[in-house]
Amino acid sequence: MNAAHLVLQLSATLFYFQAEGPVCDWTIRTVAEGAGERVHSTASCPSHLVWEPAARRAWYTLGHDLHERSWEGDGQPVLRAKLPFRTTPDTMAWGSMLRVSAASGKIRVAFLEPVADKDVVKRAGETFFRRKGRLHADQGAANVGMPYFAVVWDLEAGGAWTEITAVPTNWEAGETLGLTVLSDAMTSKPGTYPLDEISVNALRTREWDGARLAVSATRRQDIARRLAAGDDGFGYLDWTAGTGIVFPIVYGDTPHASSPIYCCRDSCATLEKLRGLPESANHRETFSFQFSGDALLVRPEAATGAWVYEACKPDPVLHLKRTSSAHWLPFDAAWLRRPSAP
Repeated sequence: MNAAHLVLQLSATLFYFQAEGPVCDWTIRTVAEGAGERVHSTASCPSHLVWEPAARRAWYTLGHDLHERSWEGDGQPVLRAKLPFRTTPDTMAWGSMLRVSAASGKIRVAFLEPVADKDVVKRAGETFFRRKGRLHADQGAANVGMPYFAVVWDLEAGGAWTEITAVPTNWEAGETLGLTVLSDAMTSKPGTYPLDEISVNALRTREWDGARLAVSATRRQDIARRLAAGDDGFGYLDWTAGTGIVFPIVYGDTPHASSPIYCCRDSCATLEKLRGLPESANHRETFSFQFSGDALLVRPEAATGAWVYEACKPDPVLHLKRTSSAHWLPFDAAWLRRPSAP
């Protein structure tokens, strides 16, 4: 079992947003409890959320506002600052980022700031982006996609923002750099957990390699046929000792896991389908996975809902129909439980 799985075993607490009418309920539950517990509500579901368990608080954005929610005292959320950038809500999650900075210990935000055509400068075969009167070498960022600056700010004690850096990048659908040029600048302080990092770290595409499944070529063909896998083949992931899951892979800009999903035992000598997941002949449904002990969370990539399965049991032990951002929390979440939540 890989390191990401081991980390997630530390907690079997499931967190998700549940939109009910005009509010978004923040909900936690364990599968055994059979019911969710509301720990906070907001007018809409946040674009960004960072857990800080040692301080018993969370930071999150609603529109262009940054809020802090503490589970100490009266537990009322506090508006800490207006974000130092503007973008439409539907691109907020893709075009910006929220962290507690490992470098400064402060709240840190990043934003993809577009570059106007007049500020793209060509000189002697090189490309530069102009910002605030200064030219920045694009470092190959403009070869694909549209030009942007990835800009970083720290939140100061009085609520003002200090700009830290601005790095040329590119961004559009597909394999463009986007905010990845800020990997060092946006490293999280140890013990803090951005919800988007929890999602990304749950499953990395390098773990999907069906070649890790040690079976003969003939057996591999049998599995691919059973999955109705096309030319893109199938992926494999370890689950618990002696078991794993296999699933078709489909490619768009990047590889995606699709249905049907099968649990396999003994190098897939035994295959059993996980029931209840939507399927289509052309594999339009795509999913991400997250493990916690012997529990598997399956989430659709482009729709609401979530399913939880126990190791190699074909029927889900939990099906959440209207949830979004469902994740196992990789920390002890006992501090979130209060007698009542405001």
